[in-house]
Amino acid sequence: MPVPKLSGSRLAAAAKILPQLPIDADVTREVMATLIEAATPDRHSTDRLEGERGENVRATERLARSHTSAVLRRAAEGLRAISDAEWSELVEEAARDGRE
Repeated sequence: MPVPKLSGSRLAAAAKILPQLPIDADVTREVMATLIEAATPDRHSTDRLEGERGENVRATERLARSHTSAVLRRAAEGLRAISDAEWSELVEEAARDGRE
């Protein structure tokens, strides 16, 4: 179940209410951390990661993006090289496989 992205006022309300509930303080802290994370607009940005770990993640992200682009380029070139007759044959074969 996704965590709701609360507005600032609702986040503040949650911060007031959670400590009053009969739950462990550690649980309260974790729930608030989760709510704050969900409300953070750039939460998926790797720029938020600091230090060597952040650099490693960004380098891996660049490498994966580059590799994916190269694979997609090769796939597009291969598809453009297929004749119309060969393409029709592949489509018919896929349709037959789908019915089996």
